Amino acid sequence: EEKNPAEFPSFCLSQLRAKKKINFLDIESQVFLSKKEKDFFAKRNIQSAFAVPLLDNEHAVGFLGVHIIHRRKAWKEDDTQTLRIFANLFVTAILKIENEKHIEYMAYHDALTGLPNRIYFNHLVGSEIKNRRKHPFAILFIDLDSFKNINDSKGHEYGDKVLIQTGQRLKKDLPFASIVSRFGGDEFLIFLPGIGSTERIEAIVKKMMKTLSAPIKVKGESLFITFSCGIALFPKDGKTVNTLIKHADTAMYAAKARGKNCYSFCTPELKKGIATQSSLQQQLFTAVEKDELILYYQPQVDVVTGRIFGVEALLHWANENFGIISPSVFIPISEQNGIIISIGNWVLRKSCEQLHKWNKAGFTNLSMAINVSGRQFVENGFVSYIASLVKEFDLDPSC
Repeated sequence: EEKNPAEFPSFCLSQLRAKKKINFLDIESQVFLSKKEKDFFAKRNIQSAFAVPLLDNEHAVGFLGVHIIHRRKAWKEDDTQTLRIFANLFVTAILKIENEKHIEYMAYHDALTGLPNRIYFNHLVGSEIKNRRKHPFAILFIDLDSFKNINDSKGHEYGDKVLIQTGQRLKKDLPFASIVSRFGGDEFLIFLPGIGSTERIEAIVKKMMKTLSAPIKVKGESLFITFSCGIALFPKDGKTVNTLIKHADTAMYAAKARGKNCYSFCTPELKKGIATQSSLQQQLFTAVEKDELILYYQPQVDVVTGRIFGVEALLHWANENFGIISPSVFIPISEQNGIIISIGNWVLRKSCEQLHKWNKAGFTNLSMAINVSGRQFVENGFVSYIASLVKEFDLDPSC
């Protein structure tokens, strides 16, 4: 049974792989060829053959040959030189094509998992939106639960092996033409074309969760992985790739908030929350500059004597668009984007300034309680900043 490329005789391939040329004036008289190999040429009426290897850095990557039908030909040195020139041109062209394919593959695939990357995913879904506007599809945003703990405890090499196996498992239970893409870190995107039924999507997600529930074997250890999944539907939840990914991402965080290892569909309430949070985040950057922050001072009273012995500084945000905003709403946002440092410093200064005014007005021996973010405690210069405020406003450090 012939296994060689194009059923080419094995002796000839051996010669070419050894970087030797083939020069057959009369194939029938060649003692090196078996009857089966001679039959290969005879069936094609080939009587003379000449071939040279295609070499890349001294490695044979193919061959280029000429066959003469119905007659014999004595191959000359000029024939050799001409064929070698063509062979070099072919090698250059082949390598260029292979390099372009490799570059294209690297551009559109994740180096670790080999899965399509975000660029490929955006291009694919964008084309689907452009070419098949009326056809529904779903985008799944998957995030592995507590994956950071794996990296921190086992190391990144261990975590990489988990990601590779996870990507392969996610592919197993998907319908035809679906795509699994690595979005980044421990996040994956899945494209489910032609599927708009929530029941069918739920069935697919549940099947993936069941598949992934089996332990992953890494370095002889068994590891159990779960994921949270957010789902966005086209065109209901967005008409652009970025919008769909954003809404699927939001739905994924809603799933995590429910306790992880579950899934959540995007809803109008979630989308409204995204718009509100985005607007709040942008306006929060200028809240200090616009003097929109307000401090309320809640008295601390001795229940026995009725004497006010201190106050607690409570921060609120008076925004022209949203009104009075509770710190439970904007403090988490400010901690995410780092604005908490400037806001925290503003609170410390204003509180110390107010305590100084009360002292001058005769309300002495008051203590001041101020809520401080954990991020401020690890900030360089935090202690020295407080010390400078105590000195500037002539306060008792014990207050």
